[in-house]
Amino acid sequence: MSLERIFSDENILAYSQACIDLCERLPVVRSTKHDFDTLVIPSRGAVPFFLGLVHASDKLRVFGYDFEKFYREMGVDDMLAPLLPNDTKVSKKVNGKEVRVLLAPFTADLNIPKFDREADNDEYTADTRRYWANVMASFFKESKDRIEDPYFKTFTETILKDIEHRKRVAEQYMIFPSIGKFAMIDTVISGRASNDILRSFDDLAKTHNNPNLKPFGFLVVDENGTKLEKKKFRPYLRTKEARGQVEMFTIPRIVSEDEGAALEGVVASIYPSVMCASRDLVLDGKPFFVGAGSWHILPKNPYMDAFRSFMNLIYAGIDLKLQRDYDIGRGDEESRYAKRRQEFGETLESMRDLLSYNAAVTSRDLKIGYKPVDDYSTGSFVMHLPFNRESTNAIINNICSATGAIRANLTPSNQQ
Repeated sequence: MSLERIFSDENILAYSQACIDLCERLPVVRSTKHDFDTLVIPSRGAVPFFLGLVHASDKLRVFGYDFEKFYREMGVDDMLAPLLPNDTKVSKKVNGKEVRVLLAPFTADLNIPKFDREADNDEYTADTRRYWANVMASFFKESKDRIEDPYFKTFTETILKDIEHRKRVAEQYMIFPSIGKFAMIDTVISGRASNDILRSFDDLAKTHNNPNLKPFGFLVVDENGTKLEKKKFRPYLRTKEARGQVEMFTIPRIVSEDEGAALEGVVASIYPSVMCASRDLVLDGKPFFVGAGSWHILPKNPYMDAFRSFMNLIYAGIDLKLQRDYDIGRGDEESRYAKRRQEFGETLESMRDLLSYNAAVTSRDLKIGYKPVDDYSTGSFVMHLPFNRESTNAIINNICSATGAIRANLTPSNQQ
């Protein structure tokens, strides 16, 4: 399908309406049935929807106390802050806020068999999401206890600090306020990702005897739910919906999904050799898999410019829908939308090159001595960076030494 058809007025305005719908429902759900203190963004595709609801929140405050309070009491973590709309009054700090927004890199768009032909990609995908659910569970602990959690520690000490030299990002996760109850915004194509993530939290809630480990799900569903209805993942999500644990928002096309990082604001990196080697890790006699990956905010130019152009069009679409359907606005929304539409159309001319951007991490960003070999990318531009055997072994050894409780039985079968 051509980019012009993907980014039609119908699709853009439906996307904008979904942002408004989310903006309407989050404060209501929070005040009536799921009093969450943390809002988790577990997928890159959900980032623009969150930014859109932030933009809409400023306008919908006129509808009452719940909307005003939600907007005033929301704060985002340091990583997400640079992506916020320029004119927002949402806090760029989470401390002292009643609703804290947290980016959690659940990205599991994997192609492990390209690194290890014997690997079962579906198994790695499910295990990666379970790993990140366990990382998220560590946020229910106070900071002093969280930093000793093996799942949290492999994320902050190994992935962020050791591999990527991102000490400041790791520290922000370390001091993030503990979670009492949470919700998440996610996008749904086939439904597999949401199934994996929500089921993982179901299992953790049972294991830890803590029902608060089950999030409320706000799910934006692609192609008006037709793909979901054909898949085996539908019954679980529909059951969650019937029980009042999930709300779904269907739109014709999630135009930002799998079209590239320039439309999501976030780039993902995966370390397949570390994932494969972690198959030999054991914690308390049980396998300890590491879903080694992370997110990075887009570099400034030209990729951030393209993202800003896309989001400005979504914001203009939100303003137009609010003016048409809610009688909120200044009266010039039609012309401003047309202007943003023209600007984004000019961006589309170079969009193909911008969309293919995936270099979240390059060799110069990695720890000196860690040698990536034969990097590659998936169809949704998730960069895979396998390391050579020596580097992989060093990383696994560091995992074991950092935690003390994790043991390794390294074999060469999973490494190159």
